[in-house]
Amino acid sequence: MILALLPLLASGCDAPAPAPRAFDDAAPDTVILVIGCTLRADRLHSYGNPRETSPTLDRLAAEGARVERLVSNAPWTRPALAALTTGRYPLSLGIDDPKDGGFTNRGLHPDVDTLAERFAAEGYATVGATANPNANAVFGLHQGFTTYQEATGLWREDRRKVAGSDVVAAWAKEAAAVKGKLFGQLVLVDTHKPLAEARRQRLSLGLGALLWPTDLDRYDAALLVLDDAIRRLDEALTAMGRGGRLLFVVGDHGEGLYTPPKAGKAHGRYLYDANLQVPWIAHGPGVKPGVVVGGLTQSIDVGPTLLELAGLPASAAMHGRSQAAALRGGLDADNPWLYAETYFGPEHKARLTTPEWTYLRNHRVPVTSPKGEELYRARDRQQGEDVSPREQAALGGLRAQSEALQARLIAEQQVWEIQSVNDEVKEQLKQLGYVEPE
Repeated sequence: MILALLPLLASGCDAPAPAPRAFDDAAPDTVILVIGCTLRADRLHSYGNPRETSPTLDRLAAEGARVERLVSNAPWTRPALAALTTGRYPLSLGIDDPKDGGFTNRGLHPDVDTLAERFAAEGYATVGATANPNANAVFGLHQGFTTYQEATGLWREDRRKVAGSDVVAAWAKEAAAVKGKLFGQLVLVDTHKPLAEARRQRLSLGLGALLWPTDLDRYDAALLVLDDAIRRLDEALTAMGRGGRLLFVVGDHGEGLYTPPKAGKAHGRYLYDANLQVPWIAHGPGVKPGVVVGGLTQSIDVGPTLLELAGLPASAAMHGRSQAAALRGGLDADNPWLYAETYFGPEHKARLTTPEWTYLRNHRVPVTSPKGEELYRARDRQQGEDVSPREQAALGGLRAQSEALQARLIAEQQVWEIQSVNDEVKEQLKQLGYVEPE
């Protein structure tokens, strides 16, 4: 495995955007996974935001497929990325750390298969880039990549985040040298705090320059920055002669934005829809144009689905279900339930989602406490009314199911403790809000 840390270049190509594609079920020779860090679904225009925050993603969704309900398996980046790129529940990977606070040095065990390793085994060149240090090589998430550009080398001296357009330009330079089959994976952080000023984008959304922007305003403006980076990526792929690529765009987790207030300002501590529901847009071979996939999906479904659409076998160790049939034919996803969990600082919480219920358990307090368990009707997407006091039968059944699954995943754990993480990476994580006070 070769690890290449490349400098960032200025922005990308000026090639025209690809024309809408007819349905094509041939196995693609170019497969791209774009992960938008802190990408909350309902802030995209195609997912219901009245503001036009996502023109490129909206076009891709209209020409391809949009998965209506994807719930992340974790509300912070390292375990969420692990779920997306391995198809396994984070708890089984041992990445979440049960200690009460401070820096966690757990990463992805070397024995765990990643998507990049699956594609590399089938003859694909694998090119990755991340602007989030949680996915740096030190944490094992580079496994399987021929070249990998990471946040340590891409981070600027003033500690500002790296713009998605710069990440795309550097990734595209490396990918342009590839002959033959290509798998690409990019992690972009434009919508992660600290948010850039993005004055021009705020003006384009009708938010006056003299008004003090709210967190929601600044987040929506940042979405336009991310959306433009994805436009540049697709133009670069077309310029390389890879316009027939299979492209997935997903979020790793959401963001509270105090919308609703109970979801908090950020993400890692909470398991409400605002913190967990992310977009999943698919475009290219094997994806039926204009499809909106209903039902329940989760992050661990993304990997098996991408592999099946590429004509490759999934790993038997994957917990996720391929939703390729849904993307090909417009069927509903077939998950009977979804599971999420977080250990973040002093928090340990779990969530079980079914077609009827959203169940939340706070493991730090007894179930008899008013904050020990919460239960919401599935149609209550804001988690506004806790019905647990009058739904004791449902509560007991969901509690038992959650605890049984938790025990099984803990029994499977492959914990990998990193012996040394340098101070630069720790400082980057602190700037992004990932290091709790000791």
